[in-house]
Amino acid sequence: MDHDKENFHQLACICDKCQYDEASFLEKIQFKLHLMFCETCKDYASKNSRLSALIKQANISCLSLEEQKELKSYLKDKIT
Repeated sequence: MDHDKENFHQLACICDKCQYDEASFLEKIQFKLHLMFCETCKDYASKNSRLSALIKQANISCLSLEEQKELKSYLKDKIT
C-alpha cells in the first residue's frame, strides 16, 4: 500500500501514540487492522519499537538546566 507524505505522517503519529499507550481504543484498532495489509507501516512500527527499546536500554541521561548553563558559561569563557 502506497502512502502520500501527509497520510504516512498521520499513520506514523498513530503508531507512536500506540507505542506509548496514548492512542484511543479506536485508533489502536484501526492501526492494527492497517498493519495487517501494509508492509510499509509494519516495517515502520517494527523499527520504531526497536529504536525505543535501544534508547531505553542505553539509559541516556541529560544535563540539568543548571549544568547546561554552567557548561555554556565555561565554553564561552574558553572561547573568549
